Amino acid sequence: MATMLTTKRRLCNNSGIREFWRRRMVDSIVGTNRSPKQLQQMRHYSARSSKKKMLQNDSITAAAVLGAAAVFTSCAFATDSLHLNAMAITDMEASASAKQHKQEEKNPPTKTFECDFVIVGYGNAGRSALRTLTSLNPKLKILVIDPRINVNYKSNNDRVMYVPFSRASALHHPTKTLYCTTLSSNDGDAREEVVKIKYAHSILISTGSRGSPPPMDLVDKTALSRVLELRGTAAGSIVTEHDQRITLSPEMVRNITFMAASDPNSNVCILGSGLEALELACAANNSSNRRKNGNGNNNGKIKKNSSSSNVSLLFGNAGPLSDRVPRYLSSAITKRLKLFGIDVRERSLVRYVSSDDNQKKNGDVGGLEIHASKSYDSLDTCRLEADLLIGMYVRM
Repeated sequence: MATMLTTKRRLCNNSGIREFWRRRMVDSIVGTNRSPKQLQQMRHYSARSSKKKMLQNDSITAAAVLGAAAVFTSCAFATDSLHLNAMAITDMEASASAKQHKQEEKNPPTKTFECDFVIVGYGNAGRSALRTLTSLNPKLKILVIDPRINVNYKSNNDRVMYVPFSRASALHHPTKTLYCTTLSSNDGDAREEVVKIKYAHSILISTGSRGSPPPMDLVDKTALSRVLELRGTAAGSIVTEHDQRITLSPEMVRNITFMAASDPNSNVCILGSGLEALELACAANNSSNRRKNGNGNNNGKIKKNSSSSNVSLLFGNAGPLSDRVPRYLSSAITKRLKLFGIDVRERSLVRYVSSDDNQKKNGDVGGLEIHASKSYDSLDTCRLEADLLIGMYVRM
């Protein structure tokens, strides 16, 4: 009976006919033993419940339709975005391959190497990466590129190759191809050659970090010749095109610093509070004390309580290595440096660097005037005289 009523109800679209069959269904279920008032209450309750169910069904249907439309739309957008990304990647690969073919046609490579990893730069980071890779997997084939590696450089590991006098010139990520230029000598004539390198996994660019000297606006043009930077990696002396600042290799900067510190009539100022700045300041102070003592061999010992110091350490932090060690250790390092005769000026910011044209007692032309102020009080200023300024990492 219920099945027949449900079928007839689905077939009927008229509300009056639907109400008639609903009453017949209620009467058949409830029975005729109830009073007319009870039957009326039952019919009213059934009508309310049927309306609620219809509204719920309509809302569920609408939500389902909207959800399906949203899913369809999101799928369509996702498909379009994936299609666009695939087209972009394809275009990038096509352009990269086109550039690669053009470069190969312009400068055909004379040699081709295949390896697992490539390390560009053989400084501290490059050496550490090479040790880590060889310790993890000794069977890896690694190629090292650095302009400071000469022909006589040899390795104990046969899986590690060094390209002498090489510089990376172009890199194509989609094809995992690296191009570098090398200097080769045939019959006594040096010429450049292009080397093509195919790597399987990854490439590490460890070309070092540049120092952070005072900005160009804070340095007088006449004083640029006495401002040097200690860089991570460099190949020889290079004079930049946009200014007169000279770029030297780290070894050359260290040698010049030691020579200037060993002169009793010259002063050296080092900017920075890191490990390299502290090590350079201590080494320069050691060479200065050796020259003052007149003894070239003092077994590496530094004389304490030096009366006059020609090495200054200037930085803007609260203390040396303040970002790496606790504050009490930083204070202990400061006391130790002052005990060895190094002029430590913490919380000092460089405001201007100018040249001193006054003539010194020994007849040499004056060096630099470094104007600095405290980081917590801009009116608390000081002036330092130095013949050489070494720029390290320092917060200006």
